[in-house]
Amino acid sequence: MVNKRFFWIAGLILATLLMVAGNSRPYRWWPINDMSEQPNIKPFHENSLREPAPGSIAVDQWDAVPQRALFMTGEADMVNPFEATPESVATGQKLFNIYCISCHGKEMRNDPGYQSPVQAKGMPGVNIEITRIRSDGYLFATLTHGSAIMKRYSYHLSPEERWHVINYIHHLQQMGQ
Repeated sequence: MVNKRFFWIAGLILATLLMVAGNSRPYRWWPINDMSEQPNIKPFHENSLREPAPGSIAVDQWDAVPQRALFMTGEADMVNPFEATPESVATGQKLFNIYCISCHGKEMRNDPGYQSPVQAKGMPGVNIEITRIRSDGYLFATLTHGSAIMKRYSYHLSPEERWHVINYIHHLQQMGQ
């Protein structure tokens, strides 16, 4: 009788603890706030990509790149500060193979023999011919800010690395002539 009563009481205590633990957050009484309740800027909030206030001084490097539309209207212009040396093209090819090849393909061509995973799902890749009519500044702004479905690469590539990728794109253009 004592054993049955002990197991029933122990079972009730265990069930009660499991229900309480499942319905409350641990350490609610802890004096330090939980990290999920802190007031920080979440990366997908609408205000997380705002430009700094006028007159503010950047602590880190601030890369002020105009939007792509300004390059189409001719209001903005940027010149590639890096010569297209073999080292620059090789660096650009390495970065292109890491970040760009999965969507744009090996040589940025709409080749039926080779389709990137994005092209296989019906989204055409950017043809290398389209990049011929775009300025270096437009390509740089596209890498910096992204485009319709392309994400921005300013978080992954430094400005120098973006210019090397542009040199590699020009190398692909020359190889296609």
